[in-house]
Amino acid sequence: MRGTFGHRIMNLEPEERDDLIERILEGFRRSFPDSKASLRGSLSGGFGDEYSDIDIMWVIPRDHFAACLHRLHSILSEIQPIESMRWDPEFRGNGNRRVVFVRFVDVPLFWRVDVDIRSDSDACPRLEIEQDRLPWSRTESALMNAVAAIKAHLRDEDSDAVAFLSRAFNRIGLELPKRDLRSTISELLDAVEKMEPASAMLSDRIRVLVNNAFTEPGD
Repeated sequence: MRGTFGHRIMNLEPEERDDLIERILEGFRRSFPDSKASLRGSLSGGFGDEYSDIDIMWVIPRDHFAACLHRLHSILSEIQPIESMRWDPEFRGNGNRRVVFVRFVDVPLFWRVDVDIRSDSDACPRLEIEQDRLPWSRTESALMNAVAAIKAHLRDEDSDAVAFLSRAFNRIGLELPKRDLRSTISELLDAVEKMEPASAMLSDRIRVLVNNAFTEPGD
């Protein structure tokens, strides 16, 4: 099976992911003792697999919501060094919610951490923070869709993989090529690197995933 082979080649040990989850939850609760941090998504429901990412809900008392957003990077950095941290532009200025996508150093790309931060109040005054002025990287977003496509392929869900790749090409203003999955992902990586040479490090990591995911035992 693809999943079993991918698990062995990519060192996706569930115990390591569980440890990271516990450290994040404990770090959040320790930073704001009156807050509530919990695991969400497929892992919380018991139907995740070795490729599942980490979804966390963090509910903050209204009076501490702004302070939490300002301190988030330092809080997460104490848990694990950060490779990338992106604030979902959909919630810019929102006074009671933010969504943040985090990639940690030395953590598999499949295990991105999505943090949904909410105030415990229904009131929604506008709240401007420095992170709201950060540009949204279309190229990194496209690359993470490539990771999602590889994950779908490993789950034998190639139609979902095509959908992720279509979204990725759309985000960088290109049409989805009519090629096999492996070639399409490689073309996407090449296109992103031309647009943004600084993405080369992430692209190289994804190429390793491609080589592992599309190579069968014995090749």
